[in-house]
Amino acid sequence: MTIVISVLKTSQAPSRKGLVVAIDLEQYDFNKGSQTLIRGTEGTIVDRLPPRIKVRQDAAIELPHIMVLIDDPKRTVIEALFEQNPEKLYDFELMMNSAHIKGYGIDTPELIQQVADALETLASPDVFADKYNAQGKDVLLYAMGDGNHSLATAIWGKIKEDAEFPYAMMDNPARYPLVELLNIHDDGLQFEPIHRVIFNVDPEQLLKDMHTHFAGNCSICHC
Repeated sequence: MTIVISVLKTSQAPSRKGLVVAIDLEQYDFNKGSQTLIRGTEGTIVDRLPPRIKVRQDAAIELPHIMVLIDDPKRTVIEALFEQNPEKLYDFELMMNSAHIKGYGIDTPELIQQVADALETLASPDVFADKYNAQGKDVLLYAMGDGNHSLATAIWGKIKEDAEFPYAMMDNPARYPLVELLNIHDDGLQFEPIHRVIFNVDPEQLLKDMHTHFAGNCSICHC
């Protein structure tokens, strides 16, 4: 087995490191209130799903780009692998000057186990509870960063539903889509604000209510 580290260079970032891995759709639920290990970070528009499923279900091959985020402030999962001088697998420009990508292979059992151990630590209920003050909550390890609808329309659910003996299908490759795993602490991953315009409100009262609601958790300024 080989794990691929991708390093992307764009006009906006000199380096963004990701890990190409397969995740288990049995651990994913996009519905509101989900407590699975893999969850969406935005609402899923269910009306968008049927046409996308129809397009994908008969595809010979599909290549959606799905980004999944982990919260790894100590950089133990992805970044630590570069200390081992991984072998370069590819190095080329992407189309239309969009980016430059390099890929490095990790195939030794020791390093693969290192990745698994680091993820297991992040998934520890005690670590999760202490980090987010979330005692008694189920662990969220993988958060959908981009491509939530692509993952929601994966055809694994239909394959299992249509199977005469669903449990005999549990090793089907469709259960394990490839995604790019990214650390939210990677310097190359930039989060930009989403601006909203609000109409028909009293500005002073709105700011007052926002100060009360957020209670020092974020700064509010007059612009």
